[in-house]
Amino acid sequence: MNLKHSKCKTIASKSGPGPTLTFQEAAKEFGIPLESLRGYMQHHKPSPEIVCKAQGKTYYNAAEIRTWWKKLQKEKKCV
Repeated sequence: MNLKHSKCKTIASKSGPGPTLTFQEAAKEFGIPLESLRGYMQHHKPSPEIVCKAQGKTYYNAAEIRTWWKKLQKEKKCV
């Protein structure tokens, strides 16, 4: 899982290859604080899997994390 940063921007995951988002980028895109996203991911399983960790950042498959977030919004489990 410890790949160089340049390899973390686009990486293969269970749903196939694709772009990634850092945890910070996802929180910003969803318009919520990091702490809130962390809480949602801990309490609403299954949450997206980490695809890479590098330079102190955690990367997720962008499509997976966006789909997961939309599902939570539909279920009204988030603001």
